Amino acid sequence: MAFAVLLVTLGSVSAADTNSTTILVIGSSSAAKSYNEVAHDLMDELNNQTTVVKFQIRSTSQIGNMTADEIKSLVNNSDIILAEWGTQLAGNGSLEAVIRSNPTIINDKIFFVFESGPTLVKLSKINNTNVFDGVSDKDIGTWDTPGTLIGACHDGDITALLSYKEKYPGNKALHDWIDCAIYYAASGKTNLKNQFKWALKKYAELKGIPWPKEWDPEPPEIASPLSMEFLYRDGQRFTKEQYFEKYPLDPNKPTVGVLSYITSAGEVSYADAFQEIIDALVARGMNVIPAVGTWSNYIDLKE
Repeated sequence: MAFAVLLVTLGSVSAADTNSTTILVIGSSSAAKSYNEVAHDLMDELNNQTTVVKFQIRSTSQIGNMTADEIKSLVNNSDIILAEWGTQLAGNGSLEAVIRSNPTIINDKIFFVFESGPTLVKLSKINNTNVFDGVSDKDIGTWDTPGTLIGACHDGDITALLSYKEKYPGNKALHDWIDCAIYYAASGKTNLKNQFKWALKKYAELKGIPWPKEWDPEPPEIASPLSMEFLYRDGQRFTKEQYFEKYPLDPNKPTVGVLSYITSAGEVSYADAFQEIIDALVARGMNVIPAVGTWSNYIDLKE
């Protein structure tokens, strides 16, 4: 069982004058590679500063294979916990059970859960404030209920997420959760990097730690919502117009189409291999149009 722990020391400083923050990120096995790459990129950017940032990356399957004591220690030793995806994290015997048995291990932290079971998502809190106090179960929803908070995370529906700021104008903790969730919902490595920076900045603000303005996260790059078909590259969904604006075709190069499909959980199948094919074709001087579709009813091509 491979664990990813990334530790970087930024600048030459002693422990006494160092700000140290540990981020635990949990998501699908296919996303873990992107988490590692983005964490390395982020740490390269935060260089020559009096800061230590430690990333702990775990897939949902790794969490599932850990004992309750191991999960407790992992959460207890983290300052920021972002559980991005995984319905299996909810319920008995996993992350949710550990939190319910040991509620104080998420005190004074950022503990945000996005696309998971509603009972776990509802445990989200920031600096000891429960995110979903006063929010109806109907609005929290599930991954397969479009327009709800969890459903909007799954579908990449930024408009729906933002609408809940208007519906619950006085819930600042919910607004923070939504601001962070939008980066997840918009998908892609750039958004993931800025989500991590958002969480680091928010934690620094909560603890009174200086935050250099040059580290501020960029606004989310709004992607195409999850649909029956879309274009996909570097972990991000695109409409046709969005894709060709970012990756214009060179008429002097050959053009290759690459196809994949969406799993029942809403993820791109074999995403790592899909991206490797794209990168290899681009390296050989080709335009690439990577298209992703979903299951449909069987049709008779003779009709």
